[in-house]
Amino acid sequence: MSRHHKGLRGQRWKRLRLKVLRRASWRCAKCGGYANQVDHIEPLSRGGDPWDESNLQVLCKRDHAEKTATELPRDPERQAWADYLRDM
Repeated sequence: MSRHHKGLRGQRWKRLRLKVLRRASWRCAKCGGYANQVDHIEPLSRGGDPWDESNLQVLCKRDHAEKTATELPRDPERQAWADYLRDM
């Protein structure tokens, strides 16, 4: 887990995550399919607020992996991780 996501393990995050998922009826903001992942629209690594509901969206696993892959810096180690996420 990156240093940006360390605070997103506790009860506060679990409650907020469930609230956002319910609000979106467990539907992906991109494709409309079933989704169970909550994404920070403005990544935490770029200064996004981890607790602002307007910075959160529900995404399916595939769309979340694609979005995350496009946000990763282009160094070889990170690129390998991006490729892994995209191929999930």
